[in-house]
Amino acid sequence: MDEEIDFTLEARARVNPSEDREKVLEAIKKILGNAVVTCEESAERIIVRTSDRRSIEHIREILRERRVRAAARKIAEETKRDETFTFLANKQAATVGILSLCSSWEESPLGPIELVFRSKSVDSLINFLTSYEEGGKE
Repeated sequence: MDEEIDFTLEARARVNPSEDREKVLEAIKKILGNAVVTCEESAERIIVRTSDRRSIEHIREILRERRVRAAARKIAEETKRDETFTFLANKQAATVGILSLCSSWEESPLGPIELVFRSKSVDSLINFLTSYEEGGKE
């Protein structure tokens, strides 16, 4: 990232009675890579927060590797509200380190991991996550 973009990322997931809490937390952490995070847990929910640049670098790399930057940009633009945008990630795919974006809550049978990005430079953050380097094609 050429410029520093101040952001916060909040990953939220419901923990269903049939799920192992630690596995849900690990799924979230796999999406965020080696970022420094803080965790908040309740009986039914896990919330992980970070402002560590490594989190968005990891997500950017996953989107590039999976060749879904255009889809991610479309979702980000559709969910953008003021200084936020949201991705929904399939929780089951995340347990094996795959960021599979959902277009609705119903696409993830156990409920998605909700990734809420906040930044005063929201457009710059979307561009960072979804742009093609040096005009490359997917």
